[in-house]
Amino acid sequence: MKPVFKGVFVAVFALCFGSAFAASFDCTKARAEDEKAICQSAELSKLDDELSAEFKVAIEPFKGWKERATPFRKNQSDWVKDRAGCGATEGCLANAYKKRIAWLKQGLHKWSGEWAGKRYSLSVFFDADLNRPLVRIYDSPKLGEKFLIAELQARYVTAANNMQEGTDAVQVTPEFQADYRQYEGVCSAISLNFERDEELYLAGNESCTLFKKEPDRNLSLKKASYHYPATK
Repeated sequence: MKPVFKGVFVAVFALCFGSAFAASFDCTKARAEDEKAICQSAELSKLDDELSAEFKVAIEPFKGWKERATPFRKNQSDWVKDRAGCGATEGCLANAYKKRIAWLKQGLHKWSGEWAGKRYSLSVFFDADLNRPLVRIYDSPKLGEKFLIAELQARYVTAANNMQEGTDAVQVTPEFQADYRQYEGVCSAISLNFERDEELYLAGNESCTLFKKEPDRNLSLKKASYHYPATK
């Protein structure tokens, strides 16, 4: 017969002191319901370990780049606050973790934010719920004015996979807003092409008459952001 003392000790320790699986926070200081649930669940603690590792990988390129690192950390902090809405419900917490881990793996984060140029402005970021980039383009250098394009579909591609432009890009199937419906069918594909850390240019399919002129189609990064901008 195998000795049972070790198992009994572990069980008693867990009952008295609580499990301490999670890596991203100190389980001995867990007070919120979501924190306690994570510390007491092997599955959730494993997800917590994975998320912690993915966050370190995701933020590594932003070392010494305060303009990106600060809002990226703030976004992570906001997610932790949102996670609390799950309470102790393990299914809700597991789903939240899986979505967040998938989000952290996205390469678009180094380009996410608010951009503006001489004529156009836009916002772009990766949405965890839709699992794709969200894009809003404005026919104005001021974000929020003269809403031009939203995305029907969008995908992020790296330079290695972008045979047309050879840059990291977000390729968009556009949905034109009411005042710009004349471009429907003419402009069937739009791309946001990222040239350097703080510059991009807009391009359309061959028959599209938008984004043909320079410097109109060139935009610069104004603010790193990972959510919709606050506009009036």
